Amino acid sequence: MRQTGKAWLTILLCVVLATGCWDRREIDELTIVVAMGIDKTEEKGVYRTSFQFVNPREIAGQEGAGRTTATTVYVTTGSTLFEAIRSASRISPRRLYFGSTRVMVIGESLAREGIHEVFDLVHRNPELRTTIQPIIARGTSAESIVSTVTPLTAVPAEKMRMSLQITERVWGENLQVDSDEVVNVMVSAGSDPVISGIRLTGDSEVSGMQESIGSIQPRARLEYGGLGLFRKDRLVRWVDHHAARGVLWAMDRITATLVMVECDQKPRGAGISIIRNQTDMEAVLNGEKPEIRLSIRPTGLIGEVKCKVDLNDPKEILKLEKALSRAIKREVMAAVESAKKAKSDVFGFGDAVNRADKKRWKKWKEKWDRIFPTISVKVDVDSSIRRSGLRGEPFSPE
Repeated sequence: MRQTGKAWLTILLCVVLATGCWDRREIDELTIVVAMGIDKTEEKGVYRTSFQFVNPREIAGQEGAGRTTATTVYVTTGSTLFEAIRSASRISPRRLYFGSTRVMVIGESLAREGIHEVFDLVHRNPELRTTIQPIIARGTSAESIVSTVTPLTAVPAEKMRMSLQITERVWGENLQVDSDEVVNVMVSAGSDPVISGIRLTGDSEVSGMQESIGSIQPRARLEYGGLGLFRKDRLVRWVDHHAARGVLWAMDRITATLVMVECDQKPRGAGISIIRNQTDMEAVLNGEKPEIRLSIRPTGLIGEVKCKVDLNDPKEILKLEKALSRAIKREVMAAVESAKKAKSDVFGFGDAVNRADKKRWKKWKEKWDRIFPTISVKVDVDSSIRRSGLRGEPFSPE
């Protein structure tokens, strides 16, 4: 019996130790995809995919580096997205690896047709992370965006990710979302997705060439602009500038921004730097239709003054606070009106109604796209200005 037990123990140890990493792949056998672009061609039902991957020799600074760009783009087509991805094996000497893919660019024409197939692929593929950030190529193809070389950052995918992060934090007209967020909103009856847009500006003919960034002013560059409002999975409208920032005010996504306000009868006489904000949303159900109430509490500093006022006077500070509140309210209402016209509840007003009264929501959710444009939205803004900087009175040479 002892010998039999030892034999079984030996066999068990061999089985455990022999398994190893059964799906192991060496890094030199992989093409690491950092960004992916997805377009729909003019040919019906055909997808065009673009894969931006890193050239290891250029990134590592090995001998012979500097002769080409830090990234390369492969373009494939297929009747399905999965087919388009797999067909890249015909041109890539290595297997594509999507575990490091940070950005997914979707062409505007495809976004207007519907993006549910795109996100089905992302959530079905075990390699693609659900934290991948979708962006809409505004007025151009996803391929053009993915193929553009960028200054400062050698890898364009990293430039797109970092620029979006920075502009949301300090400017507040764009926002970061990941695949998980988009899908969760898409399947909800009480909200619709919103995704940032990116443009290719300058000379598109040289955007993919190293020479485009060889001068002080790049001949082509990528620039974020506008928010895409969706109705379920289809892009239906763009909002820009103040209306785009109004979306972020309502969604409580503003962390910092700059608001120009009226001062001493000058329309843009003072610049208020917002340093923090809190937005609360409440659904009030008194009658046949719900009412949404937004309470916005921004705190700011005076960053610039182009009018003659004494900032040591509390009354003048109070005037600026009221002007700031009016400006923010206009931005939010502009965003609400744009969303109503598009029948796109990107704010999640429907979810707020659901939290307030689940029974009524059951009756309303099937026709929410018709109810949403008719609801009343009240915005209350209570602004606070903490400091006026190092000076009280504006500097003005006499």
